[in-house]
Amino acid sequence: MGPQHEELLLLGDAVRIRNVAFGDPLVMQGVVARVGIPADSIPVFESVVNFATRCVQNYKAEVSRVITTEKIADYASVQSCEQVLVAHQQTAKAVEAAWSNIKSADSIGRIHQAKSRSDLKAEMDKGLRDSIDMYGRRSRLQLKLKEIVQRQEADIMSDSLSAVVARRENDKVKLLQQQIDVLEKDLGISRLPSKDVRLVIPARLHDGMKGGQLVANIDSFVAEHRNDMPLSRHFIRRIGHDLHPDTALFWGVNAADSASGMTNAAGIFTVLPTEANNWAGLQGEAKVRYLQETGWLWNVWVKAFQEAGATELLYRILQPFQCGLYHDETAVGARGDGVLAYWCLLSMTRPADEQHRTEVEEWLNTSYLKLWQNNVAWDVVMKEIT
Repeated sequence: MGPQHEELLLLGDAVRIRNVAFGDPLVMQGVVARVGIPADSIPVFESVVNFATRCVQNYKAEVSRVITTEKIADYASVQSCEQVLVAHQQTAKAVEAAWSNIKSADSIGRIHQAKSRSDLKAEMDKGLRDSIDMYGRRSRLQLKLKEIVQRQEADIMSDSLSAVVARRENDKVKLLQQQIDVLEKDLGISRLPSKDVRLVIPARLHDGMKGGQLVANIDSFVAEHRNDMPLSRHFIRRIGHDLHPDTALFWGVNAADSASGMTNAAGIFTVLPTEANNWAGLQGEAKVRYLQETGWLWNVWVKAFQEAGATELLYRILQPFQCGLYHDETAVGARGDGVLAYWCLLSMTRPADEQHRTEVEEWLNTSYLKLWQNNVAWDVVMKEIT
């Protein structure tokens, strides 16, 4: 599409003029007279027009030949590839934007821990709902059983209990007792042990900030005493593994308002039931059982810390202490509440504050230098780094 093409267009216009004007001798004479072309030059002019006509025809023939012989499918493939390229470029921009968001400190926890924290919540909610529901059914069956026994006792004392009625009532008692036994088996209820209970406290728990090792120990303890803790085990598992990435607080206690428990309802717990919030979310037999479990766990803590020679740390949690990302949150434990004691111990011994994160980041950024050491095997260094 250069000057040559423009010249051909002009020649094409000349051809059209020739076809219209010079097709008629009278019109041709008028046009020639108006333009001022001498009469003896008309044959020359007509020859030029004829030449222009042949050039235009040749140009059109060449264009037609190129179009008809070109592979249109190849051209369509090129267009398709260009469209795919544009789509990939847009995807690359979206990925780059997402990666920038992932790298931002404000979203690290939400991106990398959201799934595991969500799974922990779902696991705890389901376990507690099922347990609380079974406790409610067990309580109703026990109440019904008690009514039948009391009625039988009154009939026996009044000598009004016939053999037929007694047989029917005994069948009801057996059926109710079977149902209660099934529920207790599903719950895994057992009498809380008073002896031979051992929980290992890591040496130098506070000085060495060994909260991570404490989590491993308590997980093993709960697995061993699963049937002794049908309710509290669900809270304990989430406390030990659900650390909020932005506040550096473990799930369970609202340090800003520890007495708030209005959000615990319908078997959904957003905070840990404590004495401060009147054991929010627990009622009836479930509340009674939880109080037994958390009280029993407190006694286990006392015995374990005595054996470890670190009772001062356990009683330190009964006094207000600072926790959180910037140590600007205040929390306190309660005597007799073993589950809350676990939350407090982790908050004091498992580092997750801003200073610790900065130290870890600096260590990771310089850890590659250990690979340059010639006196340590590379697999030992990699094990230390990872």
